[in-house]
Amino acid sequence: MTDTHTFDTPVGARRSVCCAARLLSAGVALVFALLAPAQAMAQAEPQLIGLLPSLIGGDAANDFNSAMVSQLSTYPGGSSAGGFTFTFNPTNQTFARNSDSFGPSFAERAMTMGQDTFNVGVTFQRATYDTFEGLNLSNGDVRFRAEGQPNPGDVVDARLAIDLSTDMMVFFMSYGLTDRLDVGTMVPIIRVGFDASITPTLVQTAAGPLPMGQRVSLPVQARSDTASGVGDVSVRTKYNFVKRPGGGASVMVDVRMPTGDAEEMLGTGAGAAKVMFVASSTLGRVAPHFNAGYTFVGARANNTIAIDDEWNYVAGVDTVVTNDVSASFDIVARTITNIGRLRLGPAPNQTGDPANQLNREAGNLNLRMAGVGLKWRVVGTWLVSGSVLMPLTDAGLVDHATWSLGLDWTK
Repeated sequence: MTDTHTFDTPVGARRSVCCAARLLSAGVALVFALLAPAQAMAQAEPQLIGLLPSLIGGDAANDFNSAMVSQLSTYPGGSSAGGFTFTFNPTNQTFARNSDSFGPSFAERAMTMGQDTFNVGVTFQRATYDTFEGLNLSNGDVRFRAEGQPNPGDVVDARLAIDLSTDMMVFFMSYGLTDRLDVGTMVPIIRVGFDASITPTLVQTAAGPLPMGQRVSLPVQARSDTASGVGDVSVRTKYNFVKRPGGGASVMVDVRMPTGDAEEMLGTGAGAAKVMFVASSTLGRVAPHFNAGYTFVGARANNTIAIDDEWNYVAGVDTVVTNDVSASFDIVARTITNIGRLRLGPAPNQTGDPANQLNREAGNLNLRMAGVGLKWRVVGTWLVSGSVLMPLTDAGLVDHATWSLGLDWTK
């Protein structure tokens, strides 16, 4: 499909590699100038990863902290693909848009941007986490059995309340090296806010379990902190090996570098490479797309963070609403291998009072979400985008509505 409204451009202008290179260099300089104070702030703050273990000791608390941090650092974001894709028309020596839609919000489409096409943008995403494995994070549903506190032989039923949020600003740039090959990078700046408190109740002493009416409420303990800085930077490339009008098939490789401080919950502490197969088509005003891939995770710098390889799937459609507006709907699925799940129940080999806590179950963690988005061409090739990501299951760390806003420009 081609756009004949206002986007055809002389070949000489669009093939100005020097101009694109200058724009790319200026964008990189701007990003790193903005990152410098944020990184300094992250280094000055205390380490967030130890905040929860300082409140609650024991293996169960460490498992919970590890699972929470790993999912926080890999929470899905929006697509960084440019909304405009072009093909060269040799007859009239112009570049024309090859899709009326501006593409999906949480997936990739097979079409590449076009040779010498340059895209730069920024997206802001806000997440406030509500539940973990179906348990409310703010009202004490999450419980731990702490032994030897406050005295040897004591057992405490500790109820946890958490206020956890992330604000993420992602700068992204892409460039069409050829009609079939795109390269790009994503640089996230992240702020994590973490407030935690426990309400402990003494349920057992060295002499044995306390009767229900004689349990002792202990003072509430709380910790609060924030951290800001650079997250895990990624570089990516997409090659369109089957070219079709309005679609085709591509392979994409996304390499994530462990630049985020894992001790501050800003990164995973492990490098990763995602290999993704991308297919898309155009059926009138509707464009279906499908992504399937696998993420290979490298060695971890911090062994307390639970992270492993994962399978990745996205399926959905984007559609033309008007000449200047497109909408999209996606199902986002992740299967993180071998990290298991945490379930509330009696502690293993527990004696005496049945104070429940989160216990690990072996296996994979399956996460499913639905995303909806809108993209609006404001003027020229400037796009404003908005999206919302919602959970389809209660597995893992869940935010009931993660929203994002973005702005990008294509040259």
